[in-house]
Amino acid sequence: MGTMVYNRIERLSNNCARYLFFVEEDQVMMINESPPPNSIIDVPELSAYAKLLYIYLFLCADSSGQAFPSDELLSEKLSASVRTVKQAVRELKKVELVTVDRLKDGEGNFFYRYTINPEKLDDLLPKEED
Repeated sequence: MGTMVYNRIERLSNNCARYLFFVEEDQVMMINESPPPNSIIDVPELSAYAKLLYIYLFLCADSSGQAFPSDELLSEKLSASVRTVKQAVRELKKVELVTVDRLKDGEGNFFYRYTINPEKLDDLLPKEED
């Protein structure tokens, strides 16, 4: 990933909202128009912070399900310590709702790529008894 693209993604992630706009030359594209799945609330093995983190990453994700927020930004947005955020990330990774890759940009700076896996959510929901 080129430095210019990384910088744009980071800037967008720092200002993450429900709808993001990605501007490239004179083209404007809306990213992630869909709301987060409400069913995340019903996953019993996740803490409240893990659920909130999943929703935030879902809202920040681009059309391929990837988001690039820093630990500090996540800490600020979740009103939690970086340690708590890292624990929430571990919870989401354990149930495969999120994968995390540590990457390096062209200038040697490290950053994280979070990829959400919403297709895994149904497997985590309690099954209705007949």
